[in-house]
Amino acid sequence: MNGEPYDEQLVEAIAAGDSNNVKIYSHKLKGLARHVAAKKLTDKLFELDTKGRKEKQEGSEVLFAEIQVELDELISFLSQPNWFTTAELKIS
Repeated sequence: MNGEPYDEQLVEAIAAGDSNNVKIYSHKLKGLARHVAAKKLTDKLFELDTKGRKEKQEGSEVLFAEIQVELDELISFLSQPNWFTTAELKIS
């Protein structure tokens, strides 16, 4: 798993039923999402992180699919050349 992006490591952990790594990688992604104020993504990652901590993986695949949509939208937004200006306008 070393060297892979966190989202790929998270997918592998979910597929393997590895609660510890689900907790680790969802927590890392949650911190990154929080840094860019991606609230919906942060909230979903918090939910997955909690599942990992409680070792209850039921529904993790569906939740990760929702996380992937949010992550893709964030990446798309941050890829825009004027993303910072757009973000400032949304805040004010």
